[in-house]
Amino acid sequence: MANEKILFADDEDNVVILMRRRLEKSGFQVLTASNGVEAFDILKKENPQLVILDQMMPQMSGLELCRKMKSEEKFKNIPVIIYTASTKKGLEEEVIHSGATGIIYKPMVVELVQLAKKILKGESIDWNEYQPPWTAEGN
Repeated sequence: MANEKILFADDEDNVVILMRRRLEKSGFQVLTASNGVEAFDILKKENPQLVILDQMMPQMSGLELCRKMKSEEKFKNIPVIIYTASTKKGLEEEVIHSGATGIIYKPMVVELVQLAKKILKGESIDWNEYQPPWTAEGN
């Protein structure tokens, strides 16, 4: 796992710093971007095995970038996780329709690292384990 690259994109510097530290501590090489356009530029130059995108970023959202990736042969098989604080109804369906592997909600930091490990090992994912607390309460 030490050579596996993860591209992490989020427009909040503190989130990028935190996630970079956590992912590197888990043995991943981490590439970072602060918006979707920058992430796509990095994606074209590097060969990440996993992409984690904030859903709401300037210039190009995580969902827009995911759709763009999935429309290009070179990138369509790279797993994408959307990482978001949004509670928008219907977002999970939008994420699946974008071609993303799944969605995880902020601030699930430890869970995001565990999820990255599972995806890169090719393990099956029970996405119910990664749902936000408010869905368990029936909201």
